[in-house]
Amino acid sequence: MCAYKKEMSTKQFYINILIGALVGLVSVLIVIMLFAVLMLICKFNVSLASPFSSIALAVGSIIGGYISARKNKGKALLCGLVTAGVIIIFLAAVGLIISQNVTLISLIHIAVTLLGALIGSILGVSNSDKIKVV
Repeated sequence: MCAYKKEMSTKQFYINILIGALVGLVSVLIVIMLFAVLMLICKFNVSLASPFSSIALAVGSIIGGYISARKNKGKALLCGLVTAGVIIIFLAAVGLIISQNVTLISLIHIAVTLLGALIGSILGVSNSDKIKVV
């Protein structure tokens, strides 16, 4: 048995990042749908849509960063930055297609995504040693 740990290939690293980003984006969609149902049932004002979307984006980017860092078993900050970049590029493309302008809320969403993915990736790396799969 070899005592050294096999290095992960760059291709596998980015595949894990894409998996984490896609799971994060799906999580964002699920949370947004839950907030939409909540707004409909409780008859919240439409002005709450922006804070709800920021919360959904934070939750999705934390999940995406966590999964990408957990699958890569290290390099937390790099995983978080790249995962946030993928999510931001996707959301920017969709946002520019729909609204065709950049607002202050767009910049806040970029900051929330970046911060969330970094927090998730740090949590993913710090928990990867503690949790053993049987």
